[in-house]
Amino acid sequence: MVDDNVGTAVLIAGIFRDEGAVVDVSHSAEAARAQALRRRPTAIILHLGAPRDAALVLTERLRQLEVLSKTRIIVLSWESDAKATAVHGADVVLYRPFSPERVRDELLRLLRGAT
Repeated sequence: MVDDNVGTAVLIAGIFRDEGAVVDVSHSAEAARAQALRRRPTAIILHLGAPRDAALVLTERLRQLEVLSKTRIIVLSWESDAKATAVHGADVVLYRPFSPERVRDELLRLLRGAT
């Protein structure tokens, strides 16, 4: 879970922890990239908060790494970010407002390989 908003990160991470998942939380693009390289996660949930450009660059850089080629990326965004997000390689973009349960359901769908 990558979010510069600590409250949102804790809320969404808690939903997955309640399901038994191991969840790492980062609050910056730099920390998230380093953590992803160390842990090689199955999925990354990324909020495009401030700074927006850093989050877009992070998504693009993660997609370029062979070791993370199977990692699923969900971006939490405002609708106005949709075009930029798609260009940078997110698997799914969820627009605000959304519920934490919707994030969970979308990730489960992605991990099952459903379309």
